[in-house]
Amino acid sequence: MRNKDTKIDEMMLYNLFIFADDSCKMIKNYVDYHWLEQENKPFRKPKRLALSESETITILVYYHYSGYKNFEYYYKQFVLTDLKTYFPQAPSYTHFLELESRVSILMPLIMQLTCENASRSQIYFADSKRIPVCDNLRISSHKVFKQTGARGKSSTGWFYGFKAHLVINNWGQIISFRLTAANKSDNNSDILVKLFSNLKGMCIADKGYITKLWQQFYENGLKIVHKIKKNMKNKLLLLEEKYYLNKRGVIESVNDILDSVFNLTHSRYRKPENAFCSICACLIAYQFYPDKPSVYYHDNKQK
Repeated sequence: MRNKDTKIDEMMLYNLFIFADDSCKMIKNYVDYHWLEQENKPFRKPKRLALSESETITILVYYHYSGYKNFEYYYKQFVLTDLKTYFPQAPSYTHFLELESRVSILMPLIMQLTCENASRSQIYFADSKRIPVCDNLRISSHKVFKQTGARGKSSTGWFYGFKAHLVINNWGQIISFRLTAANKSDNNSDILVKLFSNLKGMCIADKGYITKLWQQFYENGLKIVHKIKKNMKNKLLLLEEKYYLNKRGVIESVNDILDSVFNLTHSRYRKPENAFCSICACLIAYQFYPDKPSVYYHDNKQK
């Protein structure tokens, strides 16, 4: 539950709305430009929604700054009361869930826009974040993600759900992301090609990212630096590479913030499309987080 004395962060609310509104307009213009013309155009104007798409997205993202751990309580006790002046046409909670389903297709696109706006520092860190959707004892009876979820294993043990594959820069901004079932390995070739596309510089990763595509990425301008396994030959590293390899924990700090601050992992999802929408909203909220963890090399500080 949230402390009722907590004040509304108006600046954050305005920034989220402006970004959501600009992103929706950009996506709409792109779709209109590439949309195939139809002979029989609809002549009935669509009924105006209670909330616009940008307002719906703002409410979804701001939830992760509200301090609430349950979206229903957040909407009923905060949006319909404290935020009523900002969203005067906010509908009932049941109706809002329908609006959430309508913007679910936009959320990954908007998250991708935040990645495009992030700085390309040429120093990157890669890791996967486990997203369990139920307790291990309830895997056999779980039904919500029966068609999309899977069993997977991480450094902390087995779980059922998904993986968020993340690449961040040394300022803690998410540069690239992919959401997959939990049984996809970190060094899956298809995932790595999409995750590291158009990246140049150096990427620090763990042993799970040892891949046969190392040479291909290196020729394209991206050097993947990782620790070696016991059965591998030792290789010399540059001092800068060794420094950043020892600082790989910065992306673990990002994963911890996604859980402790933005409530990414929980087992209250009841609808797949709304769950994926909530996950993307969490990642978007993190992109606006002012206190991201960062790391700099003392001989090559980047401003």
